[in-house]
Amino acid sequence: MKINFRQKLTLTYLTLILVIVSLTALFSWWQLSIAAKNQLDHALLSLAETEAEMLISLQDRSDIRIHDWQHDKDRIALNRLDRLVQIVDEHGHSLAKSRNLGEANLPITPQALRQHHRASFETIDHFNNEPLRVVVFPVYKNAHYYYVLVAGSMDDIDRILNTATMIFMLMAVALAGAIVWAGLLPIDRILKVIQRIVSQTRNIHQENLHQRLSNDHADDEIGELINTLNAMLQRLESAFEVQRNFTSHASHELKSPLSRMRTDIEVALRRPRDKEAYQAVLMSCLDEVDHLTKMLNSMLLLAQLDANMETLNKEVLSVSDLMTEVLHQARQRLQQRDLSVTTVIPAELSIVAQKEFALLLIGNLIDNAIKFTLNNKIIVEAIQHQGGVVLKIIDFGAGIPADEAPFIFDRFYRGRTVLKNAIPGSGLGLALVKTLARHCQCEITHSPNPEGGSIFTVCWAPPQRPLPL
Repeated sequence: MKINFRQKLTLTYLTLILVIVSLTALFSWWQLSIAAKNQLDHALLSLAETEAEMLISLQDRSDIRIHDWQHDKDRIALNRLDRLVQIVDEHGHSLAKSRNLGEANLPITPQALRQHHRASFETIDHFNNEPLRVVVFPVYKNAHYYYVLVAGSMDDIDRILNTATMIFMLMAVALAGAIVWAGLLPIDRILKVIQRIVSQTRNIHQENLHQRLSNDHADDEIGELINTLNAMLQRLESAFEVQRNFTSHASHELKSPLSRMRTDIEVALRRPRDKEAYQAVLMSCLDEVDHLTKMLNSMLLLAQLDANMETLNKEVLSVSDLMTEVLHQARQRLQQRDLSVTTVIPAELSIVAQKEFALLLIGNLIDNAIKFTLNNKIIVEAIQHQGGVVLKIIDFGAGIPADEAPFIFDRFYRGRTVLKNAIPGSGLGLALVKTLARHCQCEITHSPNPEGGSIFTVCWAPPQRPLPL
């Protein structure tokens, strides 16, 4: 039979409580039995010492006797009546004994007769149908050893322990029941809260990820658990929203050039045309293919970066050399726009990054500046700051409206100005830059250019203090 979590928790709790209460009761009973026996031993030893002192004070062996005060009717005696006293010599022969022993003698072992330096205790299970505790106290007198034997019945101790056993058993049962009852209440409450969390979580699907778990325990661990789950749901909702937007935008961006290509081809095929017309259609289709290729490559790289599939082979790179290579790759676009790039980059500046990523990051920012600058110039500056490198790419275009600035790094986002002026692009360039920045251990920010346009700033931290991904 399969046991659920509630049953496992309850059984574990009951087992622990029973074990703890049982061990506590057994330990208490053991301590009580030791205390009772020690009390009896102390009383027997005290009486044996008294008899030994009197034995030492006697002058003649014939005067040896038991000072049996408890049988003296002329005085009050608080000594127990069940104490049995006997004096024997070193051979075990009885020299004197208390009257309550009658004709019987207290048993003494040969080992006890060889004990000359300290008292010894023995337990006799059956003596006249009673258990007895006997102390053997050695006395040295006139070059001879004598032994004072004092015995007491253990019936009282046995009765005390039997009574204590019943009391401890009842107390253990009552205590265990009370602890179990008091403990199962919060367990049941916690499990009900967990069950409610489970029920609410089961009702949250892809269609209603905006829902959150109700939290009535804001100040305790359960409340912290619920807050953590709600935060996870928030991240899931954001991820699903990004996925939905990505799918929608990607399908739109892919569909538009394909539709344009289909339209151009259908128009070209409606009637025979000259060579120049066909070449124009093919060139238009080739441009659309180039656009699709760039977009698909960007989407593939973003997916690989998101999945951490790219291997980072970092190396020390000169910022000046990187910029020279980027500008060389962009020379044709710069010539088409008749743009000049002013670079102010000290030769000694260097960063630690993967070269392909660094080139792509800076290249996308330069490409973005080429698209939007209006006064035929772009400025690139680099300085060293707190051990790191700060690179600024400044264009002089229309700039980015303040309400659009928070979204410029979102995937497939294209602002109003871009759409109005039909500036080519897919809306993936800055999104790719943002993702590459995380993998290149740098930060990228945007700020408006006071002269009109935008300033994109890339900050590389020093190698010994890398920026977190």
